[in-house]
Formats: sequence, C-alpha cells, structure tokens
Amino acid sequence: MRKLHFTLGPVQSFVAQSRRTRDLLAGSFLLSYLAGHAMAAVIQRGGRIRFPQVHGEGAEQVKDELLRAILISLKGLPTKGPWKGSLPNRFQAEVPENFDPNACVEAVHKAWDQVADAVWRHVVEKAEPYGSYTRKIWNRQVKKFWDIAWVLDQGDLDNGDLLDCRKNWRSYVPTIEPGDKCTLIGHLQELSGWLRIRERTKQEKFWSVVREVAGGLDLQENERLSAVGLIKRLFPRFAEESIGWKFPETAIHFPSTSYMSALPWINKAIREEPEKALALVEAAQSTRTIKKVGNGERFPLLKEAVSGQDSLKDFACLDASCFFRSNLENDNYWNEADDQEKREAVKKALFELIEALKENPRPYYALLLMDGDRLGKLLREIGGERVSQALAQFTEKVDRIITDHNGAPIYVGGDDVLALLPLDDALDAVVEVRSAYLESFAKGVQNGDSATISAAIVYAHAKAPLKGVLEHAHYLLDKVAKDQTGRDSLAVCVWKGGGPTITWSAPWKVVCGGSWRKSGDPTDLQRLVEEFRNMVYSGSFFYKLKEQFEVIGSNHAEEEDLVEFLTKLITADYLRILEDRQTLNVGTAEMRIRRLVEFCLRNRRDEHGSIERELPFRADAALLIRFLGQRGGEEA
Repeated sequence: MRKLHFTLGPVQSFVAQSRRTRDLLAGSFLLSYLAGHAMAAVIQRGGRIRFPQVHGEGAEQVKDELLRAILISLKGLPTKGPWKGSLPNRFQAEVPENFDPNACVEAVHKAWDQVADAVWRHVVEKAEPYGSYTRKIWNRQVKKFWDIAWVLDQGDLDNGDLLDCRKNWRSYVPTIEPGDKCTLIGHLQELSGWLRIRERTKQEKFWSVVREVAGGLDLQENERLSAVGLIKRLFPRFAEESIGWKFPETAIHFPSTSYMSALPWINKAIREEPEKALALVEAAQSTRTIKKVGNGERFPLLKEAVSGQDSLKDFACLDASCFFRSNLENDNYWNEADDQEKREAVKKALFELIEALKENPRPYYALLLMDGDRLGKLLREIGGERVSQALAQFTEKVDRIITDHNGAPIYVGGDDVLALLPLDDALDAVVEVRSAYLESFAKGVQNGDSATISAAIVYAHAKAPLKGVLEHAHYLLDKVAKDQTGRDSLAVCVWKGGGPTITWSAPWKVVCGGSWRKSGDPTDLQRLVEEFRNMVYSGSFFYKLKEQFEVIGSNHAEEEDLVEFLTKLITADYLRILEDRQTLNVGTAEMRIRRLVEFCLRNRRDEHGSIERELPFRADAALLIRFLGQRGGEEA
C-alpha cells in the first residue's frame, strides 16, 4: 500500500465570501461534499481513509454521515443525507500500489460540474439570451475555480510535510477576470457580461430575469453574482438533483444574523405576550415585504414555547428584520406593493409588543470559530489513527452542544467548528465545546493533555457585513488567540456598527479559572460579568477606566505594584460615585475590582506553557464585561 495526501481549496476565502448566513452554510458544505467525493474515489478503488476517521469497525463500513450518503448516491440509490459539512478539505489515505490520484481529482470535478449544471439549467439558461458571453464566463469560472493538490509516497502516513511542499509549488493560477465584478466573490466577473457604466439597462435586464426565475428571497436587487457565487447561493434549492438528496427548509432558510440576535426577545414575546405577538403576525402577513423563514422549532429555547400552538409558530417563523424598529422606519425596507396603511399597522403592532415587554430586541449575535492547536505535532506524537479517533469522538458531541445552546452549527468536522449563537449563550457553548475536545483526547490516548483548542468569538451587530465578521474571526483565532496569546486560548471581539471596538484574549486557564471546568459551572469571566451586572455604577465608570486609568497604569513598571495601586484607586473612585456606600461591602467591591484589574492585564502562554501576566493595563476586558453584562448594551 502507498500513502496519499490530498487537499482541496480555496477554503477560508471561499467560505468567508458570504453576504448571508446561508452562504456560509452552503460554502462550508460544498467544500466538505467535494472532499467527500475525493475520499469516495479512494474507497471505491480499494483504499482506506486514515485521517480523518470515517470508517467504522469493518473495512467496508463508513460511519461518517456525509461520506456514507455520497457512496450510496454514487450507486444510484436514494438516500437522505446531511446538509452540514463534516469532512475536512484535507485527508490522508492508504491506497493500492496501482492507484491513480487523478481519480480523486476527476471525482471532485465531476461532482462540482453536476452541482453547477443544475443551477445553470434551472436559472441561468433562461437568462443567457440577455447576457453578453454569459456561457463563456460560466465555463471559465466553473472549470478553473478549485485548487487541488496531492502527494503519493511510500513514507510515514502521518507526515504531511510533502503535501505542504507540494502546495508551495503554487501551480494553481486563478483566472484573470475582466468586466464588472461579483458582489459576493470580488475577484470574479459577474455573469451578465455587460459593463454597468455603459450598459446598465442590459445588465439590469439580465439580472431581473435571474431574480424572477430564482426568486427575490434568493437574490436581492443589488446582487450581481459570478458563476461560483450563484452556485453557492442557489444550489441548495436544487440539491436533490445535483447531489442526490433534498435539503430541508431549515437549511434553505438558515437563521439570519438578525434572527440570532433577536432570538431571546422572540422567546420572551411568545411566553409573556402571546396575544400581542399574534397581532404582529397578523399585521406582518398582510404585507408583501415580511416573509416566513421557517426557524420556529429549530432552537430548544422556542420548542417548548411554541409546542402545540401553530399560531405562535408563525411568530417564531417571521423574518426577524421586522422586529427592529429602525428597519420599519426605513422606506427602502418595504416592498412598493405595501401601502402606508399596512406599514403603519406593522409598526403599531411591534411598538405595542415592545412596550408590553419593556424591552427591544438586542441587535447583537455571536459568531464562534474554533480550531485545534498544533494538529501536525499531535499527528507526529501519537499517530494519525489515535488523533482520528479522538477527533471523531469530538465531532459527534459538538453539533449537540451548539444546538443545546440555541446555536446554529455551520461546520463541525475534525478539529474545526463554525457556528452562530445568541449573545448570552456563546460563552457557555465555547467552554463546553473546549471541554469536549479535551475529554475526547483524554480517553485512551497517551499524551492527550498536549491536545488543546483555541477559539474566537465575535459579538457582532446584526447589520455588520458578514464577510468582514468572518474574516475578523479568522484573524482573532490565528493571530490573537494562537500567535499573540500562545494557543489554548480564547480571543473575543465586539463589532459594533463601525467595526471592531473591543478586543480581549486570554489563555483558557485564565478564562475558566483552571484547566478543567464541570459542565454548568460558570467560568471566572462569567462570574465577573454576573457580579458587575448586579453592581450599581455610573454609566461612565467603565469608560473612565480606559480614558484615565490606562494612562495612569502605563507609568508603573511592576505588575504587583500596579495591580495593588489600581485596585485601591478604582475602588475608591467606585465608592465615591455610589449614592449609598452600604449597597456593597467595601471588601467585596475591592475583591471584584482587583479581579477586574487582573483581567485587564495581558495574560499569555509562553513557549513552555506557563501563564505570564504582562503590563500595561488595558481596559478592553472591563469594557467587554460591561458589554456582556448589558447583553449588548444598546437598543435596536
């Protein structure tokens, strides 16, 4: 047997080039699906996948749900496959001596062509007469998009160095694209082929036909996509034809960022003000603007609330953009067919619901990104077989953990996790996922304690550009959590309307107060958030930490002196602004502020794994605690 190392890309850019949450889901699924076809080519020719672990007890048994569905569909048999990716873009396999790796390449291209052809036949073919060289643009982009590399060797299966060397050849050359560019994948030409500066009317006619065929919900007025962008956006509609099984409505109507932000408020409205919630449903359903999006029973938070009440399910299925007053006040939000009377009826129903709840929906959600640390080193230390087993155990747990915390998993495979969560649930979820990773490696694996995972959370405004948020999450994970903080760490950012405003990171030991944490126990960070949520302080207290105490703290050279000095100074300032000093015991206040100060110093892991606390004092941790304590800190 020989050893095959295979990789498919681009990865981060393809997934990140997303304007909607469904684009994220579709991009990560397509990568996983195409990698699965390459794996299937190995299995069909007598090979065996060694990393990741996809096989069961017997050589013929495949336990990965996606790969199993692909193998069944290749036999022409009906199957019910998954709609979330679970296979990484890179794998290692044992193959027979006469195996030709080009079989994997051909399998990827064949599967991709089948997906692309379905979108062409159902949508683009009808608009082609209105375009300029549309078919030529389509063929160029579809045939030359994927970057595939492989290495076949007789050496150590767990050594991926040869594949890395092969990728460094840079034999993949992206096409040079003329004309107007895709609004989703910015380096590719949009499909109409017309230049907007000279041929705007012709360009708009082409896209009006595409929108008419595809449906307005799938393609907005300002979107003009490339072949790859349109495939990514529309293929879930034609999944049964293109991949062999149908995507459920929960995949086609994947929760938006607005929905993830408003989810706790939606739950509160259903439970506390059902009649007013139904009044909003009635007003919204009379319009052409507000659609149902099918998220009603996806989340544990809502399942019980809407159980047996179909009318309330309709409320939970409304497009969450209608829950934010700023949207309803914007004339561009509305379909022209909705007259002023219908618009006012929706505004009135929403206003009355908000007044009854005494709360606006908060406009922030959490994007979670996680990745195992030094996986190549682990492979060399304990072997691909044992790493694969541990990662397979981890993957089995993660989807449930994210879902149990009212999240929407986008990709869960190997050591990678990508998900959306409500703001309040993200910290609990990320800590539990990290615990699952450690436990998976601890069971029966020597040196399991060397397996660690880092994470990034971006608390983003619902209107922040999704592409930018995901790109920043990758930056947080790779550059902040792993490089600057030393891995085995969490990096957190708050992204408000203008972009990232708060960034903080620390090793997990600092976040959790120890290496391990029992399920359900709050972390040290969460305890501090809860304590300050219940403390009385002025609106300027936390901002004063940044404006004044950062300057004061920069003049101290010794960590212990600085912690003691700032604790006394900030405690005195805090007690001074309290109207009633008996509200909080002085000792308790000083203890909490000392811990706050310690969080505001830079905590990082050195090359030996020890935690170092470094100067200077930075108030980002305090501002993050204030943000989380106020659950977003601003109204919609």
